[in-house]
Amino acid sequence: MRKPFSIVSEVSTLVKEAGIKKSTWETFEKTLNNIKKHHRSTYFHCLRVGYYSYGIAKKEKWKDAKFPLFGGCGHDYGKCAVSTLLLDSKGLTKKEFEKIKKHTTVGFARLKGTFLFTSFIAGLHHKYKEKGYGIDLEESAPKFLKAAHKEKIKDTAELVMIADFFDALTTRNNDKGLIKNTLDTKEIRKVMKQFFPKSIARINWLIKHKISVA
Repeated sequence: MRKPFSIVSEVSTLVKEAGIKKSTWETFEKTLNNIKKHHRSTYFHCLRVGYYSYGIAKKEKWKDAKFPLFGGCGHDYGKCAVSTLLLDSKGLTKKEFEKIKKHTTVGFARLKGTFLFTSFIAGLHHKYKEKGYGIDLEESAPKFLKAAHKEKIKDTAELVMIADFFDALTTRNNDKGLIKNTLDTKEIRKVMKQFFPKSIARINWLIKHKISVA
């Protein structure tokens, strides 16, 4: 009999596969526990986004897939500062949404001292889309950050963005009202293509590896 899928144990397996030092990940886990304590659903969402981001990076043969794993798992860290009432709300006003949008700048500010690369993903994972929001990479980057590093940050943020959107679309009880059935593959693919028309291969991978959430 196949063992039930556990996103926590799966991410632990990917950490070893990626060659991340145990001590480094343990420190990062302590940081992630702040999300877990504040809002468990967001915590597990972050782990799933990390799982998806790493999987796509491996499929695309990225030189180092540990960056999408770190970035995906930490992308919503700023939501530690967002009221759980807002995080659980099924219908947000414009004013409430503006409050939630601040999680990008908060995540960047809180992570940059310890996990610089992940802090940029937290700040940029909503930036590279229509009406995107978040920090400005050029303005926020320290002087020692080279152009190649900035390009890697941008590429990772775009990858995490699509993984984040996919997981939210298929697990948050239609909080955006975009689909009627989170189990309908055709409906999911249609919406994903609408928002990410140039990412068909990634969309197909996400649908194929979709995690079932009870």
